[in-house]
Amino acid sequence: MLKEKISIIIAAYNEENHIKEVIDELQLFLRKNSIDAEIIVVNDYSNDSTADILSKIHDIRVINHEHNKGYGGAIKTAAKNAQI
Repeated sequence: MLKEKISIIIAAYNEENHIKEVIDELQLFLRKNSIDAEIIVVNDYSNDSTADILSKIHDIRVINHEHNKGYGGAIKTAAKNAQI
């Protein structure tokens, strides 16, 4: 059976209190279920420590917006940059 790889997109704006936990749980789920995925997180110009937290998480792609583009803009950015 051919296993496909998927892209998972997360739009983040001022998520310093939860972003690490969400990504840790997602990565654990993917490993437990042998799912091959790229995780793309778009930091939509957060003004808290979201960018710093994301920079320390391994095995994700982080894209930082230079200004806030909103949820739709973040999703479009991730979709354009997905490698899958």
